[in-house]
Amino acid sequence: MERKREILSLIPNVSFSNVPCWYGASRRDLKMDLIVPKNRTAHPACPTIAWICGGAYRVVNRAVWLPEMMRFARAGYVVASIEYRTSNEANFPAQLIDVKSAVRFLRAHAKEFCVDPDRIYAMGARRAVLWPVCLA
Repeated sequence: MERKREILSLIPNVSFSNVPCWYGASRRDLKMDLIVPKNRTAHPACPTIAWICGGAYRVVNRAVWLPEMMRFARAGYVVASIEYRTSNEANFPAQLIDVKSAVRFLRAHAKEFCVDPDRIYAMGARRAVLWPVCLA
């Protein structure tokens, strides 16, 4: 008997923060791509992975790993692939601040995206390990 799979949706380019850029002369949005259940009305909250794309903090492409992240989404996780400022845009700890901002956004919009605010985990390309996020 074939198990029925839940239908998922990709919600691209969700702005979660607005940060200084170009040496502080202008601003830009930081964005995330979300993989969520398609039918979110009355859907139970899901554990969530905040995916932090590797690139040694020098380059970021949040979409590169989305196909690989589908296995987690199919297993019942909401996936948020997040963008952060690179080291050539902002000095450390700006990258950490950006990740914290993404987590706060996910918690603030938990109902909208079926996120369980108490089960948000950080995961990155360097090590495929889930870590509870204690950043907010």
